Amino acid sequence: MYADDTNITVRSSSLIHVEEALNSELENIHHWLLSNKLTLNVEKTEYMIIGTRQRLNNLSQDINVSIDGKVLKEVETKKTLGVLVDEHLCWDKQIDNISKKASKGIGMLRRVKPYVPTKTLQHLYQALVQPHFDYCSM
Repeated sequence: MYADDTNITVRSSSLIHVEEALNSELENIHHWLLSNKLTLNVEKTEYMIIGTRQRLNNLSQDINVSIDGKVLKEVETKKTLGVLVDEHLCWDKQIDNISKKASKGIGMLRRVKPYVPTKTLQHLYQALVQPHFDYCSM
């Protein structure tokens, strides 16, 4: 059995403290998973350092985050519960993602428009396009 979609957050102005706290929490999580007969898929386990562009550009060192002796991959963007979050908390990638999904739905509506009544088009819009704007809308 696997544990899925878990996030931990550590906040500090010191990268060394972040590394120590993350590794400590990951060790606790690893022991908890073992005692509950759960497995963590380390290949899917990633971490992200979040901060302003200026702060992230001024970082002088990389950190080593690991669990059970396996080093985790650092990412700049992560999808969590369907929302794309990047290291600067900028919404550009999320907006692009929503726009692409909505455009596909609108393209489908254009193709079927000559063949279906207006009311059906409205229902299709509400089913295929509108949810992309409603879920995690900004």
